[in-house]
Amino acid sequence: MHTVQLLLKTSKYERHEIDRRFHALAHLHNVCVKHARKCMIRLQHDKRYAELRQLYNELVKKEKMSKEEKSQKKKLAKQLAACRTKQGLSKASLEHYLKVCGKQFSKLLSSQQVQAEADRVWCGVERCLFGNGKELHFKKLMDFDTIGGKSNKNGARFDLDAMYVNWLGLSLKCYLPKSENSLSYVWESLKGKISYCNIKRLMFSSGWRYYAEIVVSGAAPTRVSIGTSTMGIDPGVSTIAGVSEDACVLEELAPNAIRYEKRIQTISQSMDRSRRISNPNKYNENGTINRSNRDPWKYSKNYVKMRKNSVLFCGSKLLLLYCFTTPRQEKNVDFSYTSHFSLNGFLPRFPFNFSSRGIKLPI
Repeated sequence: MHTVQLLLKTSKYERHEIDRRFHALAHLHNVCVKHARKCMIRLQHDKRYAELRQLYNELVKKEKMSKEEKSQKKKLAKQLAACRTKQGLSKASLEHYLKVCGKQFSKLLSSQQVQAEADRVWCGVERCLFGNGKELHFKKLMDFDTIGGKSNKNGARFDLDAMYVNWLGLSLKCYLPKSENSLSYVWESLKGKISYCNIKRLMFSSGWRYYAEIVVSGAAPTRVSIGTSTMGIDPGVSTIAGVSEDACVLEELAPNAIRYEKRIQTISQSMDRSRRISNPNKYNENGTINRSNRDPWKYSKNYVKMRKNSVLFCGSKLLLLYCFTTPRQEKNVDFSYTSHFSLNGFLPRFPFNFSSRGIKLPI
């Protein structure tokens, strides 16, 4: 498992809405802590639990135990767990208790995000019961910096194609790093299966900044070190080849372009239907736009949502092996056509990529 942290582009309304959700999370956490402290006090005054715990500690102190004593120890452990569960001190009990309290915040926090916060409280209870923890403490609002998750299908859901985080009515755009080396590393890191997405905030002098912390299964990729040899590149219409002294590469340009085109076409058709329904006076009987009508266009909420989702990252990630410092290209090669094999011109031209790394292309 590894994580990828991306900065979120938020508006004033979205920042206010995220702050409300952190307020709700802080309230639920402290409510759960108050309930857990009451349960722990009841457990301390339980005479049966005290007797079982004394017998259990006596068996644990023995260096060598017989088979009967080992079986007795297991029975005592089960009885102690039953006493704790009866008093409401278990992971499932805290999740069930907080689920009832979290219904009033169902529009702010998902069920799994509430469960994740109950799990954090249970970790503190475990330290007090079985570790060196002394007391379960309440937390201030400023101490909350992460809203956790459990899966990418509930709560904050990260959309890899659109680079958006969809979270209970909010569509938060993710910033990608500008440097080419960091950008390629981020795309390489996101190749694995996305387990879940956390919402994280950090305080700066200008205020809170919000991040999407994406948890991806599998090991993190290793960064490719820049070499010192010379490489020749041969760009084509659909592929590009590169050869150096000790390596060669052949990459397809925009391999997912067909899938992106179909998706964009479907969204565009839905947007056109919604626009025609909302503005019947702006169209003629034959379906063309009525140029004489100067009324402002009307857009439905569904149209605005589809317009946000239509911004897809359609450019292909082109990874040339960083095993060279002096690339050489063929003579009479025009790079101007490279903008045609990417949708909306998202694929940057090669001379720009090399110049950003301080490399000149000799002819």
